[in-house]
This record gives sequence, C-alpha cells and structure tokens, in this order.
Amino acid sequence: MTLAASPFLARVEDADFEVEEIGVGEPSGEGEHLLLWIEKRGLSTDAAAARLARALGRSPGDAGWAGRKDKRAVTRQWISVAGARAEDARELGWPDLSVLRAAAHAKKLKPGMLRGNRFRLRLRAVDTDRWPRAKARLVELERDGLPNAFGPQRFGAGGDGAELGLALLERRFEDYVRALCTPPHAPDTPAVAELGERLADGRGLRSTGSPAARLPAELAAVARQLARRRGDWASAARAVGRRLCLLHLSALQASVFGDVLARRSPRPGAPEEGDLTRRHRPPSPFEESATGPLVGWKAPLATGRPGSVERAVLAERGIDPAAFQGILPGLSPRGARRALRVPLTAVELRGAGDERTLAFELPAGAYATVVLDELLNACEAPGR
Repeated sequence: MTLAASPFLARVEDADFEVEEIGVGEPSGEGEHLLLWIEKRGLSTDAAAARLARALGRSPGDAGWAGRKDKRAVTRQWISVAGARAEDARELGWPDLSVLRAAAHAKKLKPGMLRGNRFRLRLRAVDTDRWPRAKARLVELERDGLPNAFGPQRFGAGGDGAELGLALLERRFEDYVRALCTPPHAPDTPAVAELGERLADGRGLRSTGSPAARLPAELAAVARQLARRRGDWASAARAVGRRLCLLHLSALQASVFGDVLARRSPRPGAPEEGDLTRRHRPPSPFEESATGPLVGWKAPLATGRPGSVERAVLAERGIDPAAFQGILPGLSPRGARRALRVPLTAVELRGAGDERTLAFELPAGAYATVVLDELLNACEAPGR
C-alpha cells in the first residue's frame, strides 16, 4: 500500500494498532491458576504465554488464554498459568512483554472465554478528499453491522491454508505433507531443503546426517515417522499433529464461509426465510442475524434461498460435508454456524487533517482488519 494509492495508512507501527480484551472477568482471588493481565508488543499470544510459563517454572502447556491477539500490535489480555505464584510473576518484564497484574484464579483460561475486544487504531496520511466516504461507510456499519469476514491471519502465513485443508479433506495426504515440508510453510533452512530433497527422490531418512534433529518439532515428527514407515503418508499426516491439521481445516471452513458471505451481499446478515439465525446481546442495534456454515459433518445447512446458496458453494468446490468425518483418527470436525454480521459498537472517531484515531468494540471472533477493509473499499469504490 503506497501513500499515493491509499486513502489512509494503517498499522505503520505496532503502536498504531491497540487491542484490549473485554469480558474475561476478574480473578477469583484463589485457586491453582494464576491470571496475568499482560501488555505485549510485536509478539504473538502463543509466544507470550510460552515465555511467561517458562519464566515461572512451568511448561507452555500449563498456560491458557481466552483469545489470540494480533502480533503486529500493542495488546492487553489475560493469560493463565497453572501452579505459578503471583509474587514471582510481578518480577517479570521484558521490552516487548509486561505483567500489569497478577492474581490467583480457579480455572484455566480457554479459547472463547471472552466477550470481545476493544480496538484503537491510528490512521495516518488521511486523504481528506476521500475520507468522507469512509466516514459515511462507518455510519452504515454501525447501523447495519459489520460483515463477519475472516481476517487474512485465518489463512496462514502463506495465505493458502484453505488449500492445505482441502488436501486433508480429500485424503491427499502425500500432497499435504510435501507442502508442509517446503517453504513458505516450512522455514527456508538447509535442514528443510534437505528434507524436501529426500522426500522428492524417495530416499530414506535414516541415513547419516538425517535432518530430523535440525527441523522444527512438527516437521521432525514427520521426518521420523516417514523414516519408520516409508511411503505411509497418512501416518506422516497424523505426525503433523491434530492442532495444525485443525488449523488448516478451519482455513478451509473460513474460505467456504467467505464465499457464502459474498453471495449474501449487500446486507449479508439480514435474516431471510430459511435462515438459521443467531441472537445478539445489547448494545447491538439488531436482535438477530443470519448465519453461514463453518462446514463439517454434523453442522446443519440453511433451507430456502439461503440453503440454496450454501449448497451451491459446496457443490462448486466439490465439498461433501460428510467427508469431514474420520479424516484421520481423532480428526472429525463437526462444523458450526457463524453469524454473517456482527455489531460494531462504542465507535469513537477523533482527529482532523491528515490523521485520525478510530476506536470501536467487536465481539469475540470478529476482525478489526475487516473494518479497515470496509473503509478502504468505500473510499476506492466508484460513484460513492
């Protein structure tokens, strides 16, 4: 995005994008878990939680969180660590990670245990001629809701997580494993290059100098499994681990949802006959919204015209929901429904000239980057 082409610039620096978690609740004051209210900068939630756990003498598996927050941002959220002491946590601090509060709590935090997030965005180099279009679109989003699209982070660093998920769904395990073992999915290192060469020419991985010990943990597990069971690509896919396989399948689900969402425009969340709906809590300006499929073997599809849209998208992609059952042992996504729109609330817009500050709240699972995309598209749309 260049200064000449864009109506405004966002996320020039990490500090231009602030996120604060809403609704996890206060620590109970007693229990075997320690709740840490942290501020991080330029650091993923996973990395922050793992660092805190190790610094407190625990394993990364003892840490929990209610939601992952952006890496390229300044974010505040709760992290739980089992078996840790508050007095030890108060001594911790790094340039990119601070512990602001620490108190005992009864339960480990788990994904989804939050109401939403509060965002504050600094917009630079605002084109004052085009900005009124963005402001008008912001008013529409407050009234009608934000299209509940997924942000790019849902699709992985290479942007093709959905293709990997489709390979899994279609049981193309060799294609899946080979893709994971080469850049951009794998780091561009000599060990990864050697693994790729060995997979390409069919050489075994037991020979002297096997790269397994120099690979990331997930790829090392794949290399060792193929050494034990050469050519057994299904067992190699199992060695990748359930967590990573589910991430790729969720990217496929998100891609299908995005196609349905696009076909429900211009007001995708307004319920129609046949829709499966979801209710919203105050202060939402609307009571309920239509939902779209996060496809799986058990999740229902809509009926009527909405159902026809959903089935057409699945047919065009060649996806049978039943195929999600038994992909690998322990890997059978049931699917779910996701609201096609979400309320955009507590909106504040300040500033003048070539700089603005935009603040708002979104429910859990919604992406602030979608708000930015909506404003950019409004500025660039002809005739607005």
